[in-house]
Amino acid sequence: MEFVDFAHTPKNLLIRAEKTGTKRKQSLDDVTRLMDEFHLSPTLYKLMLEGCMIKD
Repeated sequence: MEFVDFAHTPKNLLIRAEKTGTKRKQSLDDVTRLMDEFHLSPTLYKLMLEGCMIKD
């Protein structure tokens, strides 16, 4: 979904999410696996950990 026309900001996309009913622990494991696989270290994930928003 386009948030701002690509002619103005080609990087600005709206990310949409869909609630699937997947258990939180399974979802966090999936995220961790993808982060490890692609050698990612997202700032939002770190901030959520620091703020105790993510709990195992």
